Amino acid sequence: MTEANCTAAKWKYLHDNNVISSDTLDKTIRRLTGTISTDDFTADVTTWGTNSQSTYGFLITWIQGRIAWLDEQWGYSAS
Repeated sequence: MTEANCTAAKWKYLHDNNVISSDTLDKTIRRLTGTISTDDFTADVTTWGTNSQSTYGFLITWIQGRIAWLDEQWGYSAS
């Protein structure tokens, strides 16, 4: 099996087992950001500022686009 075939097979396995999915990554983001206190978040924004790329919407849209692009690259389709 070629390296490209191994990568595509691994991608399919991870996708089919819901390791890589928009839903799984959404839950991961929400779980991790849920550990940040309101005070810490406010202090971070005050210290570093914010921008459109630091929003949840931007992040999840980028992730969904990246998953779709990788699906296309490796010829993935749901089983």
